[in-house]
Amino acid sequence: MTLGNIFSILKANTRGDAIFSKPEKIYLNNTNLNYCYCERQQIGTIRETFLISQLNNLYEFLYPKKGDLLVDNRHLIEVGGKNKNFKPVKNEGYLALDGLESGYGKKIPLYLFGFLY
Repeated sequence: MTLGNIFSILKANTRGDAIFSKPEKIYLNNTNLNYCYCERQQIGTIRETFLISQLNNLYEFLYPKKGDLLVDNRHLIEVGGKNKNFKPVKNEGYLALDGLESGYGKKIPLYLFGFLY
């Protein structure tokens, strides 16, 4: 969900009272805003913000119990650097990796998502 043109909000993939233990995540709508409003940038947040900004017009997102994004309630994605492994998603999802030139298996270079916009 986009709130204005400033924030993207990911709702937790939970039901009932569990929402209180894992609330929503709030991201700035694009990476440029992160550089404008934040004193220190976290590379992990920049990567996740980029991915969300590229997919925001095409898909719905949830904040899952494991991994970084649940896209359309069926594709689990973990975002990270080129050395990230499948441990957080336990081989059930995809890795969107920064610093990777070409993909293989379920490892997708993060920059390729930029072509979807």
